[in-house]
Amino acid sequence: MKNLIILTVIFSGLLLISCEKEIEKEEVNTDYLLFKSDVSKVGIAINLRLWRKSTNCFSRLGICFIERKVIEPGTKLTNINSRDNVIITVNETDTNITLLLSTEVSGLSNEDLLFDVEEELILELDDKSFKIPKGIYQYNENLGEFGGYNIAVSFD
Repeated sequence: MKNLIILTVIFSGLLLISCEKEIEKEEVNTDYLLFKSDVSKVGIAINLRLWRKSTNCFSRLGICFIERKVIEPGTKLTNINSRDNVIITVNETDTNITLLLSTEVSGLSNEDLLFDVEEELILELDDKSFKIPKGIYQYNENLGEFGGYNIAVSFD
């Protein structure tokens, strides 16, 4: 009987620890991460919302919206660190875009930092279509000061 009580206590403790670890994993939050706008190269300005579409553009890492942005030459961007209005420039020879983080990611695992484009995004630009294909992208710590993502793109 004493052994049964000891085994029950041990099993209950292990179950409790397992549940706590699962809860900790679910509570990882990447919503504080910000990205840099970059219009340093000549090209077409694109405005991005960097949230997952499945969350109605409110959380997690991804791209939920793209639109063309008109920027006059010499315009200085006032909000260069954002998730809601990240502006980049692209041109027809690009095969990827680089999205640079402007905040530290310490304490987050590679799994936490997966960037999910949940569906293909298409932006009509004059006689071409700018496309960002559906896919999951890995965090690259070697990009910029805080790392970032290389996201595949194409012009058709």
